[in-house]
Amino acid sequence: MTPSAIERYKPMRVYMRAYLLKKIKSPLVLEQIQKPTAGESEILVRVEACGVCRTDLHILEGDLPPPKLPLILGHEIVGIVEALGKNSKRFQIGDRVGIPWLHSTCGQCEFCKDGKENLCDQVQFTGITHRVDLPNTRPVRRILLFHFLPIFLQNN
Repeated sequence: MTPSAIERYKPMRVYMRAYLLKKIKSPLVLEQIQKPTAGESEILVRVEACGVCRTDLHILEGDLPPPKLPLILGHEIVGIVEALGKNSKRFQIGDRVGIPWLHSTCGQCEFCKDGKENLCDQVQFTGITHRVDLPNTRPVRRILLFHFLPIFLQNN
């Protein structure tokens, strides 16, 4: 990545804009909220694109058990690493990453060993049970499932 491209992704704001689900079966509300920081073993990603799928609509419409609100919908993310926690070693600032729906699992149960991680009793889902959208909503335990994406894949 060229230095000018890395410069583009330096953290600039303490706040960010987000559409929040504040009440089930209600329209999303655009607000300025405090931008989260990267925890010790985490990365902070500036979102370039985010998928809102049927699961999100089930949450919005109240078809799934209500999560902790407010909530930023969308959990299939592509973005650029903007900041690193002090113990984060896998990525560098400026790396392009993909963040899937499945955030983490125990890795030890029969479901995990059989490739059915989504059925794990300790599964964490990005944006729902693993809250990365609002400060002070992080789980203690984590196995990150971030993926490198080639920088030549552009958003247009």
